[in-house]
Amino acid sequence: MNSKLISGKEVSVQIKARVKEEVIALNSQGIYPKLSVIIVGEIPASLTYVKGKHKDCAECGIISENIAMPETVSQAELLAEIERLNK
Repeated sequence: MNSKLISGKEVSVQIKARVKEEVIALNSQGIYPKLSVIIVGEIPASLTYVKGKHKDCAECGIISENIAMPETVSQAELLAEIERLNK
């Protein structure tokens, strides 16, 4: 069995370059991909993860936004926000 060591960083760069090309093509058609993240509460690990996703989006030309909601948000309020975003 042959094995090959791959670099996650190199693969990531290749994927982001391909995504960026696709985003540019979509933009030329008037389509602007967007990532909306709803953050409930303030869990540091989650905030760090989401920050990384926003950085990835910026590198690819994708619009991104955070929507912060308190831990006390009701299920109905959360679902209403998801509904709003889906429209």
